[in-house]
Amino acid sequence: MQGRVRRTSLGLGNKELLEENAVLEAQVAKLEVELQAKHDFNHKLQYESQCLSEMLARLGDKEALAVAKQGAMGHVFLDKGALQQDATKCHVEVGTNRNIVLHGITRTLKTLNRSIADLEMEAREYDRLSAFESELVQRHAWLKAECDAVELKHKAEVQARKVEEYNRKRMMEEDAHLTLPLTDDCLLIGVFDGHGAELGQIASRAAKAFFASNFQDPALLDEVLESPEATFRRLFRECHHHLYGRFKSFYTAQGCSIHEESGPFLTYRMANQSQPFRCVYGGTTATLALLHNQRVIVASVGDSAAILANPTGTCDLTWHAYCDTAPTPASSLPNDDDDDSKQTDNQMDDIVPSFVFLTGTHAPDCTSEFNRLAELGLGAQCLFDHSTDPHD
Repeated sequence: MQGRVRRTSLGLGNKELLEENAVLEAQVAKLEVELQAKHDFNHKLQYESQCLSEMLARLGDKEALAVAKQGAMGHVFLDKGALQQDATKCHVEVGTNRNIVLHGITRTLKTLNRSIADLEMEAREYDRLSAFESELVQRHAWLKAECDAVELKHKAEVQARKVEEYNRKRMMEEDAHLTLPLTDDCLLIGVFDGHGAELGQIASRAAKAFFASNFQDPALLDEVLESPEATFRRLFRECHHHLYGRFKSFYTAQGCSIHEESGPFLTYRMANQSQPFRCVYGGTTATLALLHNQRVIVASVGDSAAILANPTGTCDLTWHAYCDTAPTPASSLPNDDDDDSKQTDNQMDDIVPSFVFLTGTHAPDCTSEFNRLAELGLGAQCLFDHSTDPHD
């Protein structure tokens, strides 16, 4: 039974929670669009500010040129005085050249006046652009402050939603149990620990209903008693595919697009959206114990342990393991530093224990289980659960 989670699982989901999550995701997407628009406008202002800075630099060059022209004009005035003196002298000495000199002076003065007018116009343009730059700087600062405020608000809302989601997950009942009398001398007990915000509760309850429904057939009990391992393996495979179908039905009813990977492996996304497909997250453990007279048959997937205990005496029993991952009846005293030994080994050989573990280790973070999967050559990886702490 599959699921990209820390525990081997049977998977499912919750309609009301998904609808609320879809609303929250839509609100977050809207805030992100608004924030992106603010960022785009901010970038536009930065570009305009850069263009203005370049224009001001060019104006600075023109101003320097105007200063140079003004200096040249000073020389022109000096030349004008000299020319006037020369004109007087020429009038005295060479009266015939007087008109020519005055005409040259007049043209020089006109050129000088035009240069002064151009300089004054450039000075006014420089003042206007300086004021515009100041206004742009102020607008840029205001928009940056507004963008920062929107971003902080967005982060606060996302954080609040994470806390709300975290609290809602803690309040959800994701486990189920089964106690089903089959005959006067036969009882079926089951524990299903669901996980996943959307599918945990649905997974555990659907798995419970699956086994309860199948064991209504009296022929199934005879099959289990005759061939326990083969029958339970078949039931667990059928339950897995049953939950797989429930997952597809759940997300289809929510308006999601479903994509089936090989394996089988299921991904989904909201219909008519360009977002990438997301992995289905959710499932359940399943631990079943069939009590028939003095015989107990246990089958499990996941890390929900089953323990047989006698608080007033000992558990003296005959043991038969149907698979390599089953615990040993009495191999060694559990070591506090060995997590595997706590779940797979029982008490010492020369002591009749007061309790025994009926299930082995079936979690990918267990060293022996991880090595077992690696030896199968399936390319499996150990994936840890995403933290449910909203502050992580």
